[in-house]
Amino acid sequence: MNDAEQPTTQAILAERARAERELLGLSRDKVRLACKELGHEITEYGIILVEHGVAAPARAVDVAMLAKLYGVSTDYLLGLCEDPLGPGLHLAEGQKSEIEGMMRPGIGLNDFLAHVLRTVLMVDGERDQDILEKEQER
Repeated sequence: MNDAEQPTTQAILAERARAERELLGLSRDKVRLACKELGHEITEYGIILVEHGVAAPARAVDVAMLAKLYGVSTDYLLGLCEDPLGPGLHLAEGQKSEIEGMMRPGIGLNDFLAHVLRTVLMVDGERDQDILEKEQER
């Protein structure tokens, strides 16, 4: 693949931001609300623009906030590395074993971490599934 065929940083960010949000089962509005809970304003429209590669985030903090919510590194979202945890940010074997000890049998580490994130991202006491069901009813 030559340089002309290489995806742009904006295209990589669009693809990975959308994929990570969908992997966690979050709506764009849920992401907006979670950012607001953490003291950061980002609009649903802004998320749409980023995910479609129409515009890059206006502020670096927007990329950092998305990375934090999705549990990935900013380097990964921006295409600077292929590992979602980022370069050199891997769990030590003891940490991985400790986390896996808290998981139910048959649940992978990524699924467990996604569940933890979904549990943490609650709005007005409603779980994500309740919110998603209400959105689907609309």
